[in-house]
Amino acid sequence: MKEASRVIDRFIDTPRKKRDTRALDQETFLKASILTLQGELKRQRMKNRRLRAMFLAGKCLAGEEITLPDNIGDLSILLGDIDLILDDIKKVESSTPTSTTIPSTTST
Repeated sequence: MKEASRVIDRFIDTPRKKRDTRALDQETFLKASILTLQGELKRQRMKNRRLRAMFLAGKCLAGEEITLPDNIGDLSILLGDIDLILDDIKKVESSTPTSTTIPSTTST
């Protein structure tokens, strides 16, 4: 309790100009933190969308029944994500050399 009282007294004794400067710095810090967290949230949402699309694509390939989103906006986003996944698969397939069979050279 004594320490809290001491901090309050120190704050009151600080000149108003210095207090305002510190408050502004706190506000700037909070704004920057909010922007950083909003960016992280956006990245996480994109990652979740992509994982959801991959999950549904996997279920489709396995022949399982899938439930599509009710919202048409979500469905169009999902289709876009699936297109991206298919593009990635095509890139991997085109970069992977095809195996060729070598005819056997056994003579009879």
